[in-house]
Amino acid sequence: MICKRNELSDALAILEKIADQKSIAFADVELRPSDGDLFLRATDGSCDLLVVVPLSGDSDLFMGSVNAKKLYLAVKSESSKFEHVELTRAEQSLAVLVDGMTIRIPAREADLFSLTDGDESWVPVETWNTGGLLTALEYVLPAMSKDGTREHISCLSFEPGNLVCTDGHRMHVVPFRTNTDCKFTVPSSSATKLHSVLKKACAREITVIEDDSLVSFTAGRVTFTAKKGDKDFPPYEQVMIKKNPVATLESKQTLKIVRKLLSLGVEGGLAVHLNGSAEFSATSDGEIVSVNAPLLDRTGDEEITFGVDFKYLLDALSKSHSAELSIEAPLDPIRLDLDGVGIALIMPMRI
Repeated sequence: MICKRNELSDALAILEKIADQKSIAFADVELRPSDGDLFLRATDGSCDLLVVVPLSGDSDLFMGSVNAKKLYLAVKSESSKFEHVELTRAEQSLAVLVDGMTIRIPAREADLFSLTDGDESWVPVETWNTGGLLTALEYVLPAMSKDGTREHISCLSFEPGNLVCTDGHRMHVVPFRTNTDCKFTVPSSSATKLHSVLKKACAREITVIEDDSLVSFTAGRVTFTAKKGDKDFPPYEQVMIKKNPVATLESKQTLKIVRKLLSLGVEGGLAVHLNGSAEFSATSDGEIVSVNAPLLDRTGDEEITFGVDFKYLLDALSKSHSAELSIEAPLDPIRLDLDGVGIALIMPMRI
């Protein structure tokens, strides 16, 4: 089997994100040539990844599985001198002809575990814009819980019109318009891998299909299939406070201030005092350090003080130009409406 080196290398770079080198059962990539293409598949038991690479020349019909990392390192280009790679069977191994040398990698039968068994009743969801989904994922995923004991929130939730993640202390909601009222969750480990895979897929659109227990995303020659979460996502609308802005923050300036305070070795949370301007303060070596900044807008003249986690505020403001801040009382949730991004809800800290 002969294929372009860069195409095989790029495919294996994506597959290696799924193959689990800590597990013998899931460390391999499966190779199956068919109709002029090489189908490469990896799995970690909760998600499958299939990447198709075009073949040139005759195929010797090698079918089997080899260690994903070893094959990637064998194929990975250190120079542009050799544009193609040849893969052939060699007894109980796969022979990789590359850079004028032959590298033999032990091979096994093509019996890698698969999530699908051919009996799925796939239902088309629709086609989504890859860039739009990636932008939404980059904002919501930092708020996703990774606590395996809290399965109902350790996931990415596709809600009608929104993508939502929460860790119980904060929540990020991003509008994501679809033509159907799709509603399902993807467990946190698979959601993180979906994001990594789509960034490397180099396709403008994603075709999404689902059945009762699985959801599949196809972007060009890459197909990512994951188990759906089996716990209902909490009714997040019930904890969302009403939008009633008391001030508008300039995100870039606020981020600069927060990072400067962090660089001073502050402890605990960040205290925010809103009057005619915004005062940000924290404790460093037993002393209070504070920075003042003007507000883009201020509604009302009541002074407001609340505490917030540094990281949560950084994540919330990271993708926006400005944020409308709503809060009803110092110990109530803080709502940030971020222009062109979405909504962040953050539980306050006692300062």
